[in-house]
Amino acid sequence: MRANELRIGNLVTYGVHPVPIKSIHTESVLKKEVHVYVELNENLNHYCIDVLEVKPIPLTEEWLLKFGFIKSSDNNYYKGDKFTIYNRFENFGLIGGLLSWKEFKYVHQLQNLYFALTGEELINGGNK
Repeated sequence: MRANELRIGNLVTYGVHPVPIKSIHTESVLKKEVHVYVELNENLNHYCIDVLEVKPIPLTEEWLLKFGFIKSSDNNYYKGDKFTIYNRFENFGLIGGLLSWKEFKYVHQLQNLYFALTGEELINGGNK
């Protein structure tokens, strides 16, 4: 993953577990070494790891439901408090101006988009 894709609070995979990013640090003047701090458990154990050690979490229906989106009866979209995510050929995305399609594949992309559109964080179990 590239560090410029991440924000504090984004969920990523480290090992086999989804973990939130707690901070992002550049360790060299040339910005060649980027480290992230992640929270590995509820005891607030934080670990500094290279950004290349974290992987994106694929966006699935399960994640959309965890974030509080409600699936439509025809399975074509997921309704949230602030906007609707459409399901097109097993891919999730938004329909923007002039019906342009913006697809996203990962949980952190949805979190970033949600923040950009609403100014609020999208967190597991709700959007506040």
